[in-house]
Amino acid sequence: MKKNLKGDGSFYRTIVKKERVKKLDRECDICKNCTDRQECNNRQGTKKCKKCRECKEDCLKYCDRFYCQEVWIAQATVKGKQKTITSGKVKKEVNKTKREKLVEIDKDNYIDKSNVTLLEYMNMVEENKLKSNKITESSYIRNNENILNIAKSEIVNLPIQKITTRQLQDLLDSKINYSQSTIDKVYDELNATFKKAVENQVIDFQNNPMNKVEKSISNKDKKKVEAFEIEEQKQIIKYISSEKFEIGANSKIDKMTAINLLKVLFATGARCGEICSLDYEENTDFENEILIINATLSKEIKKIVKEGNKNKISIKVGKSSTTKTGRKKRILNESVCRQIPFYVCNHNELKTILQCQIEMAKANEYNTNKLVFCNLDGSYITTSQMTALLKRICRELQIKPYLKTGCNIHMTKHTFVTRCIENGIRIEIISSLVGTSVEKLRKTYVHILEKFKNKEVANLNKLYEQSDLSYYM
Repeated sequence: MKKNLKGDGSFYRTIVKKERVKKLDRECDICKNCTDRQECNNRQGTKKCKKCRECKEDCLKYCDRFYCQEVWIAQATVKGKQKTITSGKVKKEVNKTKREKLVEIDKDNYIDKSNVTLLEYMNMVEENKLKSNKITESSYIRNNENILNIAKSEIVNLPIQKITTRQLQDLLDSKINYSQSTIDKVYDELNATFKKAVENQVIDFQNNPMNKVEKSISNKDKKKVEAFEIEEQKQIIKYISSEKFEIGANSKIDKMTAINLLKVLFATGARCGEICSLDYEENTDFENEILIINATLSKEIKKIVKEGNKNKISIKVGKSSTTKTGRKKRILNESVCRQIPFYVCNHNELKTILQCQIEMAKANEYNTNKLVFCNLDGSYITTSQMTALLKRICRELQIKPYLKTGCNIHMTKHTFVTRCIENGIRIEIISSLVGTSVEKLRKTYVHILEKFKNKEVANLNKLYEQSDLSYYM
């Protein structure tokens, strides 16, 4: 590419010439008037003579051998070397992008297109999203877990411009023994990274290798939602209410708090993180007999340490400003909180449990966050703590021993939804109670809904029999 410098030398105009697939019939004026065609081999191939190379105006009007276009180039000194930082057809836009890039260089945030690896770029994209508040800290942590999964492949250390569609497809295909959700996350992370690379002109759209990558399909069967049968649920409640139930001498949570928490989770269908983040002043309304769900527990970044091209993250559990589904509702400008009435079960029982628990919570001098449920030291009770506890309880009672990884605390929500379906509650009402979309409920609980449908159809048959209605009169 021949530079046609105008201005200060760091911002200039040039003509880019790309060979035509099919030459036009009429020769351009330069070639038409040329007497020596040896240098260009009689206009074959891509070789240009001196006159052709120096043509900077006429070729924009007509050229039968090349596609010619005016391009503006902006350069700057990056770490002691002159680099092209942006280019484009419109002078005003290139100049604007140049100023933005110079700010990035000044802040040491500039990406060297020629050297940036896939791993470096993925890390940079996620860090910028966190800094600009486009994602929460918990989302940042989850996305970095996806990056760590991708980082097992050697291609992450290749320059992003040199990565091919085949390499990316092989990377995705190597994940087929993982769950479909894991594959989807890896695909989405890669797709978002290369899309950003196009936006930042690290690669152009036509050369984006993700354009032709297909999402791989997992070999694993989709996990079926596991809920406790009503007799199993009764067995668990009876056991934790008995003297046989022991919490363990080294437990961070006291026995009564654990019992009350398990009962509330079964009774309300709320997520464990939502119940464990309840503030007894803000989230309990005994006058109207409702629980107000407007937050959940999430992982928060304590410290980020760079180790080579990787980020090592130290995390802690904290209270998020919204629920899992609340973030989506906030984007749609919808209410981010939901209400659970005490009468989702025996409202007097639930009311008594909560009142008893709040008295204990207020008596805990370490409970500075005014939590309804907290550990003895006032810290948040985590989902993993409760899963470990329920797993042990079910193992002792021999409930669902066929589950390879044992029972988990989220099964309390599945159980609540199942009881709702079994009792004929409309799915829209269930959605408003548990904070899961109707579409997601239909997908997740399809086998339970099918079972309930068959039961209802059987009831219709009984109606025919009882009313003596027959089609063969």
